[in-house]
Amino acid sequence: MGKYTEQAKLAAVKEYCAGKAGLRDVAHRHDVDFSCLRQWVAAYQ
Repeated sequence: MGKYTEQAKLAAVKEYCAGKAGLRDVAHRHDVDFSCLRQWVAAYQ
């Protein structure tokens, strides 16, 4: 099982895709590594 739930991943991706903040800001807010969030966003799109 992964460290992050699907709901947590989706919440971070949706926040970034909504344009509310930059990738690094969203990653920091969700306590996620920048590169992980970037991969999640790529997979979501």
